[in-house]
Amino acid sequence: MQSEGTSEKAPIAPMQMSQSAIERDYAPSSGARKIRTILFVLLAIHMALAWVYFIEQIIGLIQYYNVPKDIRDYNAAFSYISNVVFGAILILYLAVYIFAVFKYARIPILIAVNVTFDNIHEAQASIRNGR
Repeated sequence: MQSEGTSEKAPIAPMQMSQSAIERDYAPSSGARKIRTILFVLLAIHMALAWVYFIEQIIGLIQYYNVPKDIRDYNAAFSYISNVVFGAILILYLAVYIFAVFKYARIPILIAVNVTFDNIHEAQASIRNGR
């Protein structure tokens, strides 16, 4: 018994997509661009207000330390210091988020749309349940 001849073809390997192919295929619509622009504007306003708050708290802390030691309120010092620290954390968080919006065009839009769709879904569910 002789077996039939087998084909000597090599197995087909799946093609790997390059990063440039993914970026080239993504062309945001005008609505997505508009949402992204609005997101940039809102983040810029938020960043400006965060800087104003941070500078205001630093000025308050400096003025606190210019007061003589015998009349200082130490609870106020803790409040100023914690506000300065959290203001710095907020500025760093916003900087990272703005970088993500700029670098990865789809991610923030998906986050914003996901929140909107979640709110719509919750509203529809509450209407169906009579709440």
